[in-house]
Amino acid sequence: MTRDEVRNEERREKWLSLEEKVGGENGREIVAALKALYDVYSPKAINWLGNLYDPALGGFYYSESAQRTEGYLPDIESTIEALAIIEASGMSGGANWYDVIPDWLKKRVGEFTLSLQHPDGYFYHPQWGSEISNLRKSRDLGTGRRLLRFTGFEPKYPVPSAPTKDGSFDMSNAPERFKSLENYLAYLDKLDIPHRSYNAGSEMNSQFGEVRAYGELLGVDLVEITMQRFDEYQREDNGLWNEEINYYGANGLHKISWIYNWTNRPIRYYEKAIESAMKVIMSDVPAGGSVDVYNPWHAIGEVLINCKNHCTPEKYAELRERVYAFAPAAIRKSAEKISVFNKPDGGMSYLRDYSCPTSQRAPAAVPNSVESDVNGFACASTSLVTSIYRSLGLSEYMVPLYTASDLRLFLSILEKREKEYQENKK
Repeated sequence: MTRDEVRNEERREKWLSLEEKVGGENGREIVAALKALYDVYSPKAINWLGNLYDPALGGFYYSESAQRTEGYLPDIESTIEALAIIEASGMSGGANWYDVIPDWLKKRVGEFTLSLQHPDGYFYHPQWGSEISNLRKSRDLGTGRRLLRFTGFEPKYPVPSAPTKDGSFDMSNAPERFKSLENYLAYLDKLDIPHRSYNAGSEMNSQFGEVRAYGELLGVDLVEITMQRFDEYQREDNGLWNEEINYYGANGLHKISWIYNWTNRPIRYYEKAIESAMKVIMSDVPAGGSVDVYNPWHAIGEVLINCKNHCTPEKYAELRERVYAFAPAAIRKSAEKISVFNKPDGGMSYLRDYSCPTSQRAPAAVPNSVESDVNGFACASTSLVTSIYRSLGLSEYMVPLYTASDLRLFLSILEKREKEYQENKK
């Protein structure tokens, strides 16, 4: 059998279970729409992704253009995204990605991550240095901590905002915005939430652990202060933090709704927020980035979870039914929109025509390269698909986008690259 035939056989029972779970005509329509979406994704993506592994360092490149160009190197965000696809796509059969990868790979990834931690506790890449954006710095801190934990390594240096072994705290390495309440309030003002909701939400999302921890060190509830700002600026007319109902506004909802659920805080205008996300999904305006297709679906899922926790059961059931009725046409619309991000190498890009040349303002691909990138592929594939299931409350019934046979192929590519590198070192 061909790879497609093997994959289809591996999925067959799952499709039947999903259709039965939803039931009736709506179940048939949702399954048919999801199959159309799955047809967008190429089996070649597994080969493309596996070959981005760099056995010399133990990490994954963001793109092929970076891999073949001097001055670019692997990074930990691309590494964790590449490995997390094992789990998010269904390849692992529901197991954690770090429980199915071989021990040698855990060791290489852990060592690579550890090599990037500096005495101030943050993780810096040699190709980017330490003069990086707040967002890049915070994301790498969170990613570095997770990768070390998942691969069984301990940090070399105390992690910022975490206690040392003797239980004390060192504020000397704290970013300026966290050194006082006045600094933090000035920082919140500069975020300009009403006009830059996506940027503000993204930055706050990435550093929320720091916000919580540094607030405790200062003896001030920075979380509550932050959430009051978000409450203040959410719009009653559309449920967004943006005047217009467009991709940017839905992307802001995506980032900020996450934070509301982390803090178990009710989103005030939840119904309007879902309506706005639905309008963006069905919009005929072309998506400029793969996140524009993924983020509104994720936002719907987050707002529904928020409603489940804070609304009446009747209101939650009503909204869930509206999403079910909306789903078939919306999934087909998303399949149409996301298909333009396919690239000849088999993966998908963040931007429509090219890989995105930067990752949180740090250079990650050669500009104007017609190619896929790891972040774009993750957003366009597993993040979109899992968000659709989550918005429908059907995550446990997800049909794998990629399957066990794809996992075997992916790991075999990594093992081959590692073996060749080790043999050449001798």
